[in-house]
Amino acid sequence: MNKTLRSLGALMTIAATAAGCGAMTVNPIVQYLDDTSTTTAIKARLATDAGMGSLAGIGVSTRDDVVRLTGTVADDAQRRYVETIARGIAGDNRVISELQVASSVSASPTTEAAIQPAAQKTQKK
Repeated sequence: MNKTLRSLGALMTIAATAAGCGAMTVNPIVQYLDDTSTTTAIKARLATDAGMGSLAGIGVSTRDDVVRLTGTVADDAQRRYVETIARGIAGDNRVISELQVASSVSASPTTEAAIQPAAQKTQKK
């Protein structure tokens, strides 16, 4: 009987310890440093890779281990390249890409707005 109670007690201790691990929170300072490190690593890699050209239009930010890419790139190949670098550093499921391709109409709302009035003028004639 004592052996059964000890085994049950040990099992309950392990279960309580494991349950407590899931409830632990990350220190906000550690999280901030981790996010800053990830952002810096991605920006450094983009800046040092040859053939990338100007990256002035690309923004990289990290919050709670999730990387957000913003801005405009020259073409679809450059967009994929930037996303690949970010995923390689942060992990596949931790990157949200909001990159726009400069040649696409959706990347430039002013271009789309300029096309619509021109089309309306031609229809009225």
